[in-house]
Amino acid sequence: MSNDMGNSQKLTVDELIKNAEDLLDIGQYRAAVMEAFTALEERVADVVFSQLENQAKLPSELVQWLKSKTKFSFEDRLHPIGAFALGKAVDKNSSLWEDYKAAKKIRNDVSHTARVVERHEAERVIETVREWLEFVQGADDAPSVFHENDLAKEFFLVFSIFFSRFSGSSRKRSGQRSGNYTDLISEGPFTPEEKNQLYEVMSVRNRLAHVQDVPDEVLRSATDYLKKMNFKNKGREF
Repeated sequence: MSNDMGNSQKLTVDELIKNAEDLLDIGQYRAAVMEAFTALEERVADVVFSQLENQAKLPSELVQWLKSKTKFSFEDRLHPIGAFALGKAVDKNSSLWEDYKAAKKIRNDVSHTARVVERHEAERVIETVREWLEFVQGADDAPSVFHENDLAKEFFLVFSIFFSRFSGSSRKRSGQRSGNYTDLISEGPFTPEEKNQLYEVMSVRNRLAHVQDVPDEVLRSATDYLKKMNFKNKGREF
């Protein structure tokens, strides 16, 4: 009987996140933390090395070498290799990075100690993983813009954080996997005016994703509105 691990099947990122949420629901908080972090590691590896080869045009042999050398160092895949691949380093003074460090400490505690993990800690890890998945997806959605325009990079960051607030169940209902953010807005607990503003934000995102020109003032306005909505809904899940 063959035991070729190279041909073994792998769970998708969506399946890993669903497993983490299911484990959270039944009180298996340590396992939920590990499953969520595995989802993040898988997605970062997929996007970073794809970007290095397809966007940065590095030789495939070099990409494979970098992949091998960073196999046991996830942070190297985030920075500096990930910074180059995604077009901009994550600000290490940002809440995105601070949340990652806090989540990583919990994951390391689970990996190396027997300490009890509380529900709120596991929830925070899953929320942080969602934020990072959205951030990385932003680079994958519009790689050329993400590499070239600082305003666009900032827009995708705050866009990612905002949409990470939608729960797994609402994402599944609205088909978010295919990028159907409009349905998430429609179903969300927003006023009619907020929905109209968010539809405008979606229009900006779609134009960037299709590498269409967006004036700087439009980008700034959309980014400022998302920052406002992020602040208003801090700590809230839709």
